[in-house]
Amino acid sequence: MAAAARFGEASEEEIRSILESRDSKNTKNVVKTAENILNDYLSTLDLSLHLLKDKSCEEIVEVLRKFYCAARKKDGSMYAKKSMISIRYGLQKSFEKSHEVDIINDARFKPANDVFFAAMVQIKKEDVGEVQHKEVISEQDLEILYKNGVFSCDSPKSLQQKVFFEIMLYFCNRGRENLRGMKKSDYVIRKDHDSRRYVACTTAKLTKNHRGLNCNDDDQDGGRMYEQPGNSNCPVMSFEKYIAKLNADCDFLWQRPKTSIDDHSPVWYDNIVVGKNVLGSMMQRISKDAGLTCVYTNHCIRATCITMLDECGYESRHIIGNLNINQKAA
Repeated sequence: MAAAARFGEASEEEIRSILESRDSKNTKNVVKTAENILNDYLSTLDLSLHLLKDKSCEEIVEVLRKFYCAARKKDGSMYAKKSMISIRYGLQKSFEKSHEVDIINDARFKPANDVFFAAMVQIKKEDVGEVQHKEVISEQDLEILYKNGVFSCDSPKSLQQKVFFEIMLYFCNRGRENLRGMKKSDYVIRKDHDSRRYVACTTAKLTKNHRGLNCNDDDQDGGRMYEQPGNSNCPVMSFEKYIAKLNADCDFLWQRPKTSIDDHSPVWYDNIVVGKNVLGSMMQRISKDAGLTCVYTNHCIRATCITMLDECGYESRHIIGNLNINQKAA
């Protein structure tokens, strides 16, 4: 009886729910979009994804061969290379679920994939949809950020902006993922073997590229934000002050700044979480308030991190985030 009480029952519905929750919201959107595009094409052949269930593998291959060649946007123009890759990936996930076949790696689908790669070559020849890389924040603009007051530690709004920017930079976060769900307990100040203080991330977050399959909890993999003694722009010093001024009744890291405080106010933030849209466009507003040379996005902070690490000789897969950015900006 004790053994029976120890384990719960796992119904097929619960197992199916767990399997479906593996994929991020982004992946599910990609799958849905790909299915809709293929369905639109199939409708011209008096077919549908549902009807494909009754087709043989050879018949599905023939459909995909023609689809990869004929796929077009609603305005009739060709999809960009990145879009076609995304569509095929979405269809792969869809067919894995509906037909239990892998349309990318299954050898039976080689004829379809040969056409897909030929279509990629044609797209390149047509120069369709060249990838627009995210703008890297220039050294000039980095200097402006730290000198014109938008990163001042003397007001709730500017202090939050500084800590937000540095968390995004040092930990190489994506533009919008997990921002609203960040908690105070996700970050902690530690010391290394040389007694140098640094901020570390204590919680592994699910992202669209990392779905919880890595069991390594070493904070070096998630980045370290080191203190810079003697530097008025020290990120650890700003982080400490920000944490001390947060509302104790709210567990979340990004709280709404109070509109007015005095010199003796112990709490600078309301017991309200900042909205995801506000967080998602944070760098755009900072860019405008600071009068930067262009309007950057949150993802530009990540691009800046990766570029700086590359210039320092790191491979992108070894990103650890311990950049000495403020020495440049000081």
